Amino acid sequence: MQQKNRGYYQKISQLSIFGGWIFCIAAVIIFLMTLDNGNSLPPKLIFLMVAASTFPSLIGGFLLIMAGLILNAVVAPPIE
Repeated sequence: MQQKNRGYYQKISQLSIFGGWIFCIAAVIIFLMTLDNGNSLPPKLIFLMVAASTFPSLIGGFLLIMAGLILNAVVAPPIE
């Protein structure tokens, strides 16, 4: 792989990892906000609200992180 393309893909992998962290942090913030606003609601409803609002963001964040790590491993220069 050419050095120019390698640098491009390394930047993409770094952005993917960073975006994944942002998604996971946003999911935790949404989780805390949902728990804070749900004091008077039944626990089952709170769980459904939390699951609907945070799980897609957490899964997306972890997938972005994993894709970035895999791309970074593939693009890394060969060890000689």
